[in-house]
Amino acid sequence: MKLEIDTLSGKHLNILFQTLKEYRYSFIHSIKERKDLNKWLLELDNSESWLVAKFNSRIIGFVSFEGCGEYKEIQIFLRVKYLNQGFGTIILCLAEKWVKKRFVKLKCINADICFSNIASILLFRKMGYRQECDGDYYKYFY
Repeated sequence: MKLEIDTLSGKHLNILFQTLKEYRYSFIHSIKERKDLNKWLLELDNSESWLVAKFNSRIIGFVSFEGCGEYKEIQIFLRVKYLNQGFGTIILCLAEKWVKKRFVKLKCINADICFSNIASILLFRKMGYRQECDGDYYKYFY
């Protein structure tokens, strides 16, 4: 069994869209017209800020990195049927290695996590991220 991450390409976009809908990702639900969605998906195609997580060649989730220069914000979107099985830990480790290799001047990786997302809070704590409270979210820094 093998877990790996790879850069996003056009063949992954439909699964990405479905996964983001599962999370009720705010941008996806704000799209009013199909042409806006198509434009967004085309911009993501071959994006270096989105990664695909695969387990035994099956897509189990996605990782996004936003930000510039020395600071990146990470978001992990596991497909619902793969939640709470330990994949988040491995994906976070692989994603950290990928972003550090790609952005050698990187000084900070952070994540904004809603108070109710206990699994993510425990994951980032376990991985050594420093926690701060910011409004309705915890901020984690590495």
